[in-house]
Amino acid sequence: MNNNFIQYVSIDWDRIDSSSYLRNIEAVKRMGTLEFRNNEL
Repeated sequence: MNNNFIQYVSIDWDRIDSSSYLRNIEAVKRMGTLEFRNNEL
């Protein structure tokens, strides 16, 4: 995989303040880690 691209995104919820706007975003509030993979053969 080309290392010039984001390979994963990880949110450490223990480090995010309880009043942070991140906790109100539906698309990320249940996420821990999102990994991107290359499916080329």
